[in-house]
Amino acid sequence: MANPPDRKALIAELAASRAALTGYATALRDDVALGAKLKRSFHANRTAWFSGAAVVGLLLSRLTGRRTKVVIHSPVAEAGKAGLVLAALKFGLNFAKPALVGWITDRWLIRSPKHPAA
Repeated sequence: MANPPDRKALIAELAASRAALTGYATALRDDVALGAKLKRSFHANRTAWFSGAAVVGLLLSRLTGRRTKVVIHSPVAEAGKAGLVLAALKFGLNFAKPALVGWITDRWLIRSPKHPAA
């Protein structure tokens, strides 16, 4: 084993090393603690943080607002006219349906003596 004076020196050196390691660990913990750093920085520089947040918000709003707008030309007037034409055609065909059915059955389905088959 070591001599008693050497032993006391070793114990003192170990205690100093442990104290130094504890200090280093505390410093490392402080360096890694990002949340605490940000909190301290925010409390110390509130104006800078709010100004920076406003600038970032303004930039983001300008970037997202630059999309091209798609313009769809919808021919509403033409569609309205076509709708009126189709409605009139439907009304006319519904009105003429009995006469058309009679003419078709008389002409092609029932070979009447008026129109003999050739």
